[in-house]
Amino acid sequence: SFGSSVLIDSNQISDSRYAVHTMYSRGLTLIENTFRSNLSAAVIMYGGEVDVVRNLIVSNMSPSTGFGVILKDVTEAEVIQNVITANRVGVHVDGPAGGENPIAVTANTIANNQFGVVVYPSASATFLANSFVDNLVQVSQQGRGAGSGVTWSDLGWGNYWSSYQGYENGQGRGATPHAEASSANRVLVRSPLLAAVATSPAMKLIEAIETRWLQRAPVAVDELPLISPVSPPMPATIPQPAAVAASAVTGALFAALAGITFLRLSRPRIRGALA
Repeated sequence: SFGSSVLIDSNQISDSRYAVHTMYSRGLTLIENTFRSNLSAAVIMYGGEVDVVRNLIVSNMSPSTGFGVILKDVTEAEVIQNVITANRVGVHVDGPAGGENPIAVTANTIANNQFGVVVYPSASATFLANSFVDNLVQVSQQGRGAGSGVTWSDLGWGNYWSSYQGYENGQGRGATPHAEASSANRVLVRSPLLAAVATSPAMKLIEAIETRWLQRAPVAVDELPLISPVSPPMPATIPQPAAVAASAVTGALFAALAGITFLRLSRPRIRGALA
């Protein structure tokens, strides 16, 4: 707390409550560390001038925390070329207050997390050249109010999305913008147990129905999605989140629960759409 000019370089930290937890630090650099199997990895709160560079952040999966990188009201923060995978939440952004000095999240591989990115309405950040690969929920907006301080493309660069369904424009970019807007994701946010069947045919059917009948404002729009990733490659041996490995019997049970939960949460809107 209240540290200055701190360098944390080339360490391996595992099986801890937090790999690193800072408050009101200035001049903090986390570079080329491995944060594995902690309750949370890098928890950075307040202060500023923070660089999180080329770290491997993996399997921080506490059900109540489980953050890869959390940035709470941090100014002048840069998160660059990290591999953030198999965590509950890859990157969590809240603030900085007033929107000054937005957080730069650049060229990271954010893959196979339960939630790739969680942003709050107060978030002020720019995401570019990242790879969002097979996260159960690529982007989730939490908290009340509509935030507009997050940018998903800048300087001619967007991000790579494994969920992008468009075509290349001949210049390495998508011909159409990419939108993360599935309201089925809202069901997963409210009922985390349904993550076990998030990639199942049943959930895909729910997403298709919701897209057709219950279109919502997207939580993220990338105007320049990349066709190929430019972020660091994934290591060869990285575990998948436990939720993805559910058995077929359990999956069938959760699929039924997913349908019930979807109908319960969305019934008023369905009635309005059909009226």
